[in-house]
Amino acid sequence: MPALPEACDILLVQDNSLEVELTQTQRYSGRVGYDLLVRVKSSAPAGYLTAVVASQVASPIVWSHYALILLLPVAWLIEQRQWWAAAIPFALTWVLLAVMPIEIYPLVFYVTLIGVPVVDWRQRTRAERQVLAAA
Repeated sequence: MPALPEACDILLVQDNSLEVELTQTQRYSGRVGYDLLVRVKSSAPAGYLTAVVASQVASPIVWSHYALILLLPVAWLIEQRQWWAAAIPFALTWVLLAVMPIEIYPLVFYVTLIGVPVVDWRQRTRAERQVLAAA
């Protein structure tokens, strides 16, 4: 049986329910803070995609089929001509499950969670520079 992620270990091993609750509260508050920051600074599609991915990152358990949610930000990133995003679904294919470490799932979620707002910010900054140069 593969090793459980660290968040699962915390919930399964700890007998102190207050400590488990505080751990979960920290995860959710971090996600909410990140969501608010991205929504204020980014476009509507980037804010939505970040919220979708962050909802899975904050979850204490991430099953392999939850990775399908990553196809939404991957499609948006490819539309923005970020070809590196095509590697995200391939890193999670069932053919590679035997050779990929279990840590690949949270890693891919975090890369997507950071990549969407960064690409959005770069696209908007480039568009603003073009408008200023044209004026």
